[in-house]
Amino acid sequence: ATSYTLSATEALGHGHYWAQVTIGGEGAPASQGSIATKFTVTPPVPPVPVLSTPVTGDNTGKTSVGLVWAPLTNYAFAYKYEVQVDNQATFVSPESTGTELSEPTYTTVALADGTYNWRVRAVNAFGAAGAWSAARTFVVDTVAPATATGLNTPTNGQVMSVARPALSWKVVSGITRYKVEIADNPEFVEPKVTTYVTSTTLTPGVSLYPGVYYWRVYAADLAGNVSPASQVYSFTVNLLTKPTVNEMVITTTQSSVGLTWSPFGVTGTQYNVKIYNDELLTNAVWSKTTSATSYTLSATEALGHGHYWAQVTIGG
Repeated sequence: ATSYTLSATEALGHGHYWAQVTIGGEGAPASQGSIATKFTVTPPVPPVPVLSTPVTGDNTGKTSVGLVWAPLTNYAFAYKYEVQVDNQATFVSPESTGTELSEPTYTTVALADGTYNWRVRAVNAFGAAGAWSAARTFVVDTVAPATATGLNTPTNGQVMSVARPALSWKVVSGITRYKVEIADNPEFVEPKVTTYVTSTTLTPGVSLYPGVYYWRVYAADLAGNVSPASQVYSFTVNLLTKPTVNEMVITTTQSSVGLTWSPFGVTGTQYNVKIYNDELLTNAVWSKTTSATSYTLSATEALGHGHYWAQVTIGG
């Protein structure tokens, strides 16, 4: 006969085999014994892996990109993964390829800026490959955006009478995310506020103690690239709202001055209120600690005619 099907008792296990057919009879050449055909008996091909990250459209500022997919949980046979990354959807010449991968992760070689496609498949121990996953795309972008400029408010050197002053700045074209820093030193060592916002305004989520502060803004793109810092502006938090700077309290007798200040915004705050008769704030002529946000000096506390400096600090 010229065909044969192995019976159930003759069935082969999974593995690689070589089949050979020779011609019997006198005069058959011995060389025909070196001719054989390789074939493989394999279990079903592995299922299609499910991709995790990056998702389609993700941007990254890293040139070597980490790829992650879900491990196969419904396949009982040994297998490895293969990965392809290409700047063409046809995958004709992949920029980065991973083979014989045991874990469901892969980090690409360094890639140039651009859009890339990636896909994964599983291959069992006998070389039978499952189907490729549907491809996803990601963008490598290592170019920092333009520098943020045009700080609006507070203006440089402005005195603010609130503990959470609203900051604003001009839009940077093409940018929808900004990094903002507020510090109590011009070197921005250990900033009091570091946060990202998607608008061109920020009201700090924490109250700032009375004092001088510095602030600056960065433009940030979707890939995580951050521009150089904007110019630095300073502002002063002075919670005292009355009397105002250089206010004249006119009276023919000793004056019972009324003091008012903005709340710090933290429950249970104690305010230390002092009045000095010297600009260097070395000689306090009156002081009080209170949880209220206003106080009027009594007749016995009234101040004589003269120049005074009032100060509110936060206790605790």
